[in-house]
Amino acid sequence: MREHTYHAACLCGTVRYAVDAIPRLATPCICARCRGQGVRMVHVNRDDFTLLVGEDMLTEQMEGARQPHHFFCRRCGEVVFGFLGGGAQVTVNVACLGRGDVETLAVPGRAIRRKKEWEA
Repeated sequence: MREHTYHAACLCGTVRYAVDAIPRLATPCICARCRGQGVRMVHVNRDDFTLLVGEDMLTEQMEGARQPHHFFCRRCGEVVFGFLGGGAQVTVNVACLGRGDVETLAVPGRAIRRKKEWEA
């Protein structure tokens, strides 16, 4: 493992993985399930991601032909990670990283919203 290794787990701890990267920007996932849960994802290279335990407890969801391809824990239902670009990149749920929040990890967030009529 490298200098900046984050250990991550789903809510129940069944699925665990490690990320050898410094998270740069957390973006909200826009698929229906994740949007309802307020999931924020960080993109990392596939080489920086290691699934430690729980591969047999993963279930997947693919919204039509859209990317990313998300994986969820079968026990607690939390989205834990997904793949982009045919697996070249991994999207990691920020809440899973050290079971901390975005402020703890100092990952800047990006909100997606539309300007109101009265805003310039």
